[in-house]
Amino acid sequence: MNALAIAAQALNKPIAEVGLTTFRLPYTPVTFGLFGGLARRGMFDPVRETPLHSWFVARGAVFEESGLWKRASRVPLAGESKEQTIKRECLRTRAAAGIMDASTLGKIEVVGPDAAEFLNRLYVIRSPSSASAAAAMG
Repeated sequence: MNALAIAAQALNKPIAEVGLTTFRLPYTPVTFGLFGGLARRGMFDPVRETPLHSWFVARGAVFEESGLWKRASRVPLAGESKEQTIKRECLRTRAAAGIMDASTLGKIEVVGPDAAEFLNRLYVIRSPSSASAAAAMG
């Protein structure tokens, strides 16, 4: 907005006539307070870590940037290649269980009569049905 105001003043036009810039992805608003702390990387990017970050660090995880987040991509054993680690983790997850910290993905609102069924088709855990959720609320 400041740049638009300067351009409008230079052109002697109202801001509305100058127009807006084109926002390019990824465009994610960030508060100035986030930049003020010590938790910054080399290019002043904010540090965003999931709740399980330290758990994965303790196990030697390899991290990748995922949007603005550091997300564990795999946890190699000593001497394992990337391919070997991925194969081992996939086989173990299919045979038993796996852990993925998807807490950053919980920022959607699903509403409507089939919302619970929709979530049940996406997630391993069962969502309460609309009727049982309403009954639990009294």
